Amino acid sequence: MLKKGADLTSTHAVHRGRFFENKPIFALRSDDQLSVSNSKKTKLSALPYLFGYTQLPKLFVDKDVVTVEEVQNWWVSFYRKKILPEFPLSFSNGESSIKLKNAMFCFLGGWFYGDSKNSGGGGKILQKTNYAVVPLASLGSSILTRLCPHGGMDSLFVDYGYSSEIRLTPNQLRHLTNTLADLSNIPVEIITAWSGRKNSEQTHTYIHTSDDLKTSRVSAIVNPPEFDRSLIRAYSKELLATVTNLPASITSTGLCNQNLHVNPCNYLNDFASQCFLCSEACYIAGDESAIELFEKDLGVQNARLESVTCDIRLSASSAMKKWFVIHSRNVRVLSLLIDLMKNCFVGTTIRYSKKDSEFNLIDLNTKLIKKVSCALPDYEARLRGLIEDKVTSSNTEPNPQLRSLLSSFGLNNKGE
Repeated sequence: MLKKGADLTSTHAVHRGRFFENKPIFALRSDDQLSVSNSKKTKLSALPYLFGYTQLPKLFVDKDVVTVEEVQNWWVSFYRKKILPEFPLSFSNGESSIKLKNAMFCFLGGWFYGDSKNSGGGGKILQKTNYAVVPLASLGSSILTRLCPHGGMDSLFVDYGYSSEIRLTPNQLRHLTNTLADLSNIPVEIITAWSGRKNSEQTHTYIHTSDDLKTSRVSAIVNPPEFDRSLIRAYSKELLATVTNLPASITSTGLCNQNLHVNPCNYLNDFASQCFLCSEACYIAGDESAIELFEKDLGVQNARLESVTCDIRLSASSAMKKWFVIHSRNVRVLSLLIDLMKNCFVGTTIRYSKKDSEFNLIDLNTKLIKKVSCALPDYEARLRGLIEDKVTSSNTEPNPQLRSLLSSFGLNNKGE
């Protein structure tokens, strides 16, 4: 990256290396200026490291430096023209297509084509970079080559010790995936959608679930199992539905007030307990299984926060800073919720209001509501303190390993 205030106009190309400095890719800003050198061997090289190539073609003519924003704009234009013209769509070997953002998974060029050395490598220019999403047709062709090879090549099965007579076609894979999806109780409408079909009747020809299993499913729908009324969640569900006349469904951590028959749940969070912090979620004091799940989740989230505090990227990444502050607050709320579920009167319904940052403790028998404010520390100040401590530590102890080695010989790093 070009140093701030540096001027290259009056400096010969051979001597320009001193005007550049190293900077991690994750710390780059849109206005940072990069050298257009196309070789990874030069001291001021930037683009080869950015794209993951040893040698690049001349990408920017008549320029000595380009900003990160210019590189981004150029790459999007180049990708759409040379690698995937139909972007943001991608076509398979047939006429079916899908938006890449809706694909179940994607591969990047560096993963799919291997390490990058030269810009072409027998395929399209820059297709091996980790910024290039591999077209779906290329994925399909690669898989087909391994499953049904031609010209005496060994199949994937032979590589793993199976008979060379074993063959598997893509159509058989579609039958397998559709059947596995059906066995996992995924609705046929969803299987139809991800398979690219318009009619659910077509999907049934791809599903090979046994008749006995289909019969047992019908029986389970006609005669649903009764919940054990002694369970605290089942009792609270009936009481909540009776008192408030609201829909109530049992979840892994409590109850849900959303009418899931009309509005399916689409709530997501960054926790293992998926209903946590949802405005429709209710928690029941004394629910031991939910408390146990929340406590395990709390341990996981604290470990995640601890790993971020030790990450060298924290001071430079605005995304990591934002996540740390938000997640620290949410983890604190989870800790307070666990305390309330343990200490409140058994059966008390607990709801959290994110807008007001408070818990509502509801006695369904008396219909009384008690509000408990959620006091949250200043995590932004804590974040600043963590970053300042890291800077101070790096300044006072530049090389702790060297200091330890010198001390073992009775010396110190001042040369005494």
